Amino acid sequence: MHKSEWVCASTRRRSCCGIAVALAFLVSAAAAGAATQSPLSVTGTALPGLSAWDTAAQQVMTRQGIPGAVLIVSYQGRVVLEQGFGYADVATHQLMQPDDAFRLASVTKSQTATGIAQLIKRHKLSLSTRPFETILGQLRGPHGAKPVDPRIYDITIKELLQHTAGWDIAQIGFDPTFAPTIVEAGLGIDTTPTCQQVIEFMLGRPLNDDPGSHYAYSNLGYCVLGAVIAQVMHTSYGRAMQELVWGPLRMTHTTMSPPILTSRLENEVYYYGQGTDSGSQSPYALPLVGAFGAAGVVSTAQDLLRYVVITSGAVPDSRPWYDPDSSVFIQPPYDPPGGSIEYQVDGSLPGTTTSWGIDNEVDYVFLGNSRNPQLEPDNSPFFTAAMDQTSWPRGDLFSPPIP
Repeated sequence: MHKSEWVCASTRRRSCCGIAVALAFLVSAAAAGAATQSPLSVTGTALPGLSAWDTAAQQVMTRQGIPGAVLIVSYQGRVVLEQGFGYADVATHQLMQPDDAFRLASVTKSQTATGIAQLIKRHKLSLSTRPFETILGQLRGPHGAKPVDPRIYDITIKELLQHTAGWDIAQIGFDPTFAPTIVEAGLGIDTTPTCQQVIEFMLGRPLNDDPGSHYAYSNLGYCVLGAVIAQVMHTSYGRAMQELVWGPLRMTHTTMSPPILTSRLENEVYYYGQGTDSGSQSPYALPLVGAFGAAGVVSTAQDLLRYVVITSGAVPDSRPWYDPDSSVFIQPPYDPPGGSIEYQVDGSLPGTTTSWGIDNEVDYVFLGNSRNPQLEPDNSPFFTAAMDQTSWPRGDLFSPPIP
């Protein structure tokens, strides 16, 4: 398994950071490569004068070898383009539709952070809360043993959000949220480990660093945050997120990924790997039940754009849904009048490329059904299109409009 990580951030007047992870696997995509060599079919609608965005989408797809994708663009909260490109299913030539559903990969993390922020707003948590000392105090290590490292009780919500809780997969040698056979052996179980079981497995291992002392991108940290959300809300992570985030934002097509991808959701696309398809490296062999807070959400570009517009306060004279500390949350910070900001969040799983970004008053969401594990994401064509778009058409393709 090849894995790469990167941080995406660019600003003109303010500094902000969007975090992205690539869980890149060398898997086969002969069909994906073939699908991007001919002109792509386009479905959906765009208001006049936005052809540069079509070009940008096809540039990204061609570079990454993506057979099908959806791009949705808004200006000042008005949706001006929602289009599908290429194929949702290469074998049957099923065209991609703007409302098709995708695994969001690590874009899930921004929504988990929003769920945590809502609990902070409700005074159920604070950034200094130590979840293993309080909320998750009932968890034990393998076979019911106490955690082997007492520093686990010092980890705070803020450190989990900032990827500084003390776990480092470079030192561990594997990512426990995506290593089910290792976790199964460590716990003595014969079923795919859940997020809670992954945490329990890791309580049997020492931290790699003192909490708060070192940044290391951590899916496990967001698995813990997902468990915190579930425990505080006395329900599952998915149901808690429905109450805290998806329901209030009218994200009606956002839910949890099925544990086995072959049981895909209605309107969910087919996924295509690239490279050598074998074993656990296949897009269809990766279980997500151990990473629900980090990478387990399925959604549409329409729902995700609604999330971005409302939580960032992109509609003129509106405030963001909440006003986070941009140094803490993986979330677009509110930009006051006169500010100028570019912000991007990416995610990747085998067979999935996901991205959303903000360029001042412009928001975009791009979801694709493949990924080239040899390439880091380059969504600069979308920011170039935003910068070059000097006038915007009137109208709004969403009904009801956002928010």
